[in-house]
Amino acid sequence: MTRSYELETGVRWMNPGLALGTRSNWGLNWYIDHTSSASVDGLYGLVYVAPSPSRPRPYHLITNDTLELRQIKEAERTIQHAAIQNHQHRDTVWKLLRMKAEGSEYYCYDSILARGVCTAVNPALSSLMVKPLMVKGAYSQLVYRMRIVRQLVRTTSHKMTVVANNGGFVVPEQTDVVYIPSAARITVLVKLDAEPGDYAIRISSTSQLQTFRAKRLPRYGEPMTLPTPASPKDVCLLADASTEPHCKTIDGQSIAPYPPKPPPASDHKHPEHVDFTFRLSAGSQPSLTEPKVPEFYLNEKPWQLFHGSMTPLLFHRLDSNEKLDKPIISQLPIGSVVDLIIENQINDTIPLYKHGDPAWLLGSSSGQSFPGRSVKDAVSSPSSPQTSLNLHNPALVTVHDLPPLGWSVLRFQVTSQAASMLHSAKLRYFLLGMTVPILEGITAKTPIEIPEEAFDRPHVEFEPKNDGIFG
Repeated sequence: MTRSYELETGVRWMNPGLALGTRSNWGLNWYIDHTSSASVDGLYGLVYVAPSPSRPRPYHLITNDTLELRQIKEAERTIQHAAIQNHQHRDTVWKLLRMKAEGSEYYCYDSILARGVCTAVNPALSSLMVKPLMVKGAYSQLVYRMRIVRQLVRTTSHKMTVVANNGGFVVPEQTDVVYIPSAARITVLVKLDAEPGDYAIRISSTSQLQTFRAKRLPRYGEPMTLPTPASPKDVCLLADASTEPHCKTIDGQSIAPYPPKPPPASDHKHPEHVDFTFRLSAGSQPSLTEPKVPEFYLNEKPWQLFHGSMTPLLFHRLDSNEKLDKPIISQLPIGSVVDLIIENQINDTIPLYKHGDPAWLLGSSSGQSFPGRSVKDAVSSPSSPQTSLNLHNPALVTVHDLPPLGWSVLRFQVTSQAASMLHSAKLRYFLLGMTVPILEGITAKTPIEIPEEAFDRPHVEFEPKNDGIFG
């Protein structure tokens, strides 16, 4: 990858030499800067990889009608994409400098952007300021990809059927409203069986600090100058992100994969057994160098963004039994099964993004500590959270929510040599250190081969002045 501007960036951490193909990787994926705040200000893109024709679909669980199945597959072929993010008229570097000088927070945004624009109607012009989303056919398939904000999404007068998330196809579930964690992806199927017209896709943030909303207008039938206001009985998602009692809401991060894909274990007879368990904790601490800016961490120490200007972790040669300093997790052989037990010391929901293949979300709970040193301990203890731990058909996720003052458990298997990471998908926490780099499959016995030309390329010689968040 090359760049044509003098700004240091780094794209999303991925496996060395990884090529996205339709057989094992599919969906709407980010390529995004991870060494600065530039991604929030537009330095990102989206790549859609269609699922392989050989991949099993769950559509027969929705209908057995031959015509409808053909229409659903056509909707998949003509899928519509919607990237949804929040917007602030000031760039992130300005806000960082203000935080450093004044201690101000990152909570206020101007609007939600859906497909690059916000929603507005100009009564003087009697026309829409936003071009409607044209949909055709008996079904429409929509992909929602979130940035920065956690959202609830609702399509007025239409039921939605969730058919996929970051982990791939899921067991279909019909709903009125779907919850999407920050940076996550959800694919929904909408049956276009209402009267032709304009219908609102309503989007509301779930932040307790700031409530804001947006909408897009899917249209089929004859063009309309202005959308007809929805009947109150058709509105499920309200402006304050609450929902009407008669409306169903589905959490997009908790649906079982299709076909079934049970989590791996180090002992097939005992699904609670793994090779490694790491206890992580999301928390904050005062900075020794910045009086007005805190530091955040996931593994005892923050991982500062200035590491993007230093020698890559992949270039480090591990000695026998050497483990790199925290927050780095290392010495994970290929094939090993790993549990990450993450506790939250902060009274806030924190979306966490695990790079690499989707991981299994075994469970989560708010307002309590995880009971035990490991999943094995928790399952066998008298106060076991067995109702919260799913070792048989848990959801596959890339992003999941860590509940406030609670815990979550992720399980993954090391399948290749890679420098991956687990990090907060909430901007403030990410910028101020809430990241855990993970070296997967790279050990003293199985080092990664780095081409000599990679070492010899022009690069920055950078050493931070201190260990503070800004170096």
